[in-house]
Amino acid sequence: MKYRIVVLLFVVSSLCQAQQILTLDDCIQLAKERNHNIVASKAKVLAAEARYKDASSTLFPQIKLTARAFEVSPVPELKLPPPLNQAIFPSITEQYGIRLTLQQPIFMGLKLQKNKSVAEYALTASKAEAQKEESDVVIEVVSSYWNYVRLQQTEDVLLQMIRSVEQHMNDIKNFFEQGLASDIDVLKVRVQLADLRVQLIEVKNSKKVAQMYIHALIGYPLEHETTIYVDTTLLYRLHSDIADEPIEKQTALAVSGRPEITYSALQLKINKELVGIANSNWYPQIMLQANYDYAKPNQRILPYKNRWDDTWEVGIALQWTLWDWCSTHYQSVQAEQAVIVAQERLKQIEEKVTLEVAQYTYALRAAVEKLKAVDEEVTAAEESYRTGVMKFKAGYLSSTELTDIETSLIRAKVSRANAWADYNIALAKYKKSLGQL
Repeated sequence: MKYRIVVLLFVVSSLCQAQQILTLDDCIQLAKERNHNIVASKAKVLAAEARYKDASSTLFPQIKLTARAFEVSPVPELKLPPPLNQAIFPSITEQYGIRLTLQQPIFMGLKLQKNKSVAEYALTASKAEAQKEESDVVIEVVSSYWNYVRLQQTEDVLLQMIRSVEQHMNDIKNFFEQGLASDIDVLKVRVQLADLRVQLIEVKNSKKVAQMYIHALIGYPLEHETTIYVDTTLLYRLHSDIADEPIEKQTALAVSGRPEITYSALQLKINKELVGIANSNWYPQIMLQANYDYAKPNQRILPYKNRWDDTWEVGIALQWTLWDWCSTHYQSVQAEQAVIVAQERLKQIEEKVTLEVAQYTYALRAAVEKLKAVDEEVTAAEESYRTGVMKFKAGYLSSTELTDIETSLIRAKVSRANAWADYNIALAKYKKSLGQL
């Protein structure tokens, strides 16, 4: 008995896990965690952080350790002439050495500092790029979700109308048997019912494809068992005054909040720093270097001794390219022109953002007006249908006229489902244009 209960609980638990319920917020959160583009953008941020730390490390002393061990062939010894007969360069076949080197840049034409600044700007730019990637994925998830809701609402309308037309079919058959309707009337209703069922099949197929697309966005297998939850309180929530602010004020908000503008502005700063890096080649490179050697034999001690000895040295090294056939000049020209390109690109992005704000503001306002018109259309169509059914049953309305009324009601309700989905998508795009998504 206990075994059966355990098995039953396991089966119920498995079924519950198989049918995962996803709200819009769930889909957005899963996309942020699992979407391939977002995961890749986060990896780019981590790589940029590593590059920044790497660039910062070049400002500090670098310590290196090298070691050697050789077995060399014997050679004739070099000795002083008699009577000294002392070996100056004895034949030592086993040679060992350890060198500890410290290097500290003193002056590199500000190249290292500017490299650090470039890496810092690149890190901030990668974060802005990741924010843009996340925003793009979120708007895609939101659009896909509302497209799914659109199809779900359309499916509900078709199922409701199929039931109504089936009732109409029963009534017209009764009238036909009583001689109050012709066979043409029966066939028209049958054709209408068949057409609704075909539409229902197409909508169900489209809904399945829409669900699979949502799965792809959130990193789930396409055939994963989920239920997309449609929150009607969220669906029919109207923000009629959200886009009433002046376009100029909204544009100013977008310029400060859009990651694309932040990214382009940082690219401009990076290119300005690259000009300084190119110009740093005009200056000498000065570096402090210190070496500590522990070797057997130590090459600096004469005559060579087959023993371990240590020596050290400290000095300053200078390197200055006096002539490179204008290579440094050409590098500077390239960097300066890249600054101009970045400036124009920033202006282009700002103009694009301004246009998007205006475009999605007017689109949202139009969607609100469309909702009002569609609601009136549905109210009138429902009243027309209610009156038409009563008149049809009383014999004051033909079957063809009732079919036309039913078609108008279907069209109105589908238009309302489309209008609400379009409104919610327009609202999301409006928020994204302001940098709030």
